[in-house]
Amino acid sequence: MAIYTERLSLHQYTKDDFHYFAPLLMNEVVMRYITERALSLEETQERFQKAVVFNKEEADIGFYYVLRKTDNAFIGFAKLVPFGEEENKKEGEVGYALAEEHWGNKHATEITARLVELAQELKQFDRLIGIVDPKHEASIRVLTKNGLTWYEDGEIDGLPAAYYKLEL
Repeated sequence: MAIYTERLSLHQYTKDDFHYFAPLLMNEVVMRYITERALSLEETQERFQKAVVFNKEEADIGFYYVLRKTDNAFIGFAKLVPFGEEENKKEGEVGYALAEEHWGNKHATEITARLVELAQELKQFDRLIGIVDPKHEASIRVLTKNGLTWYEDGEIDGLPAAYYKLEL
């Protein structure tokens, strides 16, 4: 399945798309606000397999690689996936990671806007959440521009995390 924005196309990962996955997760600069380190090849392969399996089971949501429409340049990664249940509400998580050369081009805002719109269209979730490193001001701006508001600080995988939400 593909999803489109004005400038971008988002495509669900399949088993043949590892070349669109590994460069981001194995890049220390890209991952500094996500895991605080680049992932190993083994860790990256494990995450990729989980994404592919999830995408096989879900036609409407999942893990995506992002291309620029004008030249099919690889921009980054995006996701719209279930997160959990809190207060009897079904939650979805929206997220992204961009290749360094595409930072500052408003691609993250455009991706997030489209995923929020998709979540609203599908009516599969009661709430969307975004999880960011509290020091990552650019990602906080992306979430707030798209209507998500801060609701708590915490941890994820032992790292500091700020949680943002949008009631759908």
